[in-house]
Amino acid sequence: MEIFWKTISLGLIASVFVLAIGKQERDISAVLTMIVCSMVGTVLLTALQPVLQTLRQWSSEANLQFEILETLFKALGIGFVGELAGMVCKDAGNSSLGSMMQMLASATILSLTMPVLQSLLSLIQEILRSV
Repeated sequence: MEIFWKTISLGLIASVFVLAIGKQERDISAVLTMIVCSMVGTVLLTALQPVLQTLRQWSSEANLQFEILETLFKALGIGFVGELAGMVCKDAGNSSLGSMMQMLASATILSLTMPVLQSLLSLIQEILRSV
C-alpha cells in the first residue's frame, strides 16, 4: 500500500511541475510526463502480478486454457498503453495523433482477441447443436 501512496505523490508532484514549466518548456514537460507515466506503469504492472498468479492458479485448478486469460491481459495492457500514448500526445498538443494512437490500440486489441471470439462462437454453436 505504501508504494501506491508514493506513486500517487510522484504523479501529483510531476503534474504540478509540468503545469509550472509547461508554457515555457513544452518539450521538457512532455518528456517528464512520459518518464513519470512509465514509472507509474511499472508500478501498475507490479501491482497486477498477484492477480495474474491467482488467475494462473485458478486456470490450472479448473483445467482452463491459460492462453485465453493471457490474451485478455495482453489486450488490457495494449488498451492501457494506447490510452496513455493518446493522452500524452493530446497533452503535447497533437490531438490528431493522440486519437490515432487510441484507434491503433483498439484495432490491435480486436486483432489479438479474434481467436478468443472465434472459440467463443464455436462453443456457442456446439451448445446450440446439443439443445
